[in-house]
Amino acid sequence: MRTRTVISTITLAAAVLAGCSDEPVPKKPDGTASTSPTPTSTESPPPLPEQATENSAEGAAAFLDHYLDVMNYASHTGDVAPLQALSLDTCSGCQTYVEIYTTRHNAGGWMTGGERSVSKAELKPYGKDVAIVAKVEISEGEYADAPSTDATPFTAVQEDVTFVAGYDGTRWQMVQHVAGRQA
Repeated sequence: MRTRTVISTITLAAAVLAGCSDEPVPKKPDGTASTSPTPTSTESPPPLPEQATENSAEGAAAFLDHYLDVMNYASHTGDVAPLQALSLDTCSGCQTYVEIYTTRHNAGGWMTGGERSVSKAELKPYGKDVAIVAKVEISEGEYADAPSTDATPFTAVQEDVTFVAGYDGTRWQMVQHVAGRQA
């Protein structure tokens, strides 16, 4: 099973949250950088790391890492409930992916590869929320929207994506995500 590289660098443009450090990178309990397995249809949803509940730059970074783990899981399994739980109903970018994954899997389609990971991100204040302007790497893979269709391969890409995350006092939720540098 492959592991994916998680957030390697996070630079802060401003002191966004109380308790910010210079390098808000999510850590495993032993202090090393976290990694997550590539989800398969037989796996359970990725568990929420405790750090992803912290109202800090590290917490926001850990939440984004977890959110992408859950997107990877949903794209491979069609189980979108965990993705919906992390996303506001008003997040149109989030709901687009929920619809794609649901439609594909309900029609008997599938996806392999396409794992998302963040190689670099910058946190910025965005009203009461935090914008995370990120370089997202998407691994190569293939998908079919139904069993009767041929697989469509795709190559690995790197994209700029702007995520907006909000903290409600107990947890982070995805408010929006759009392609490009929006914040």
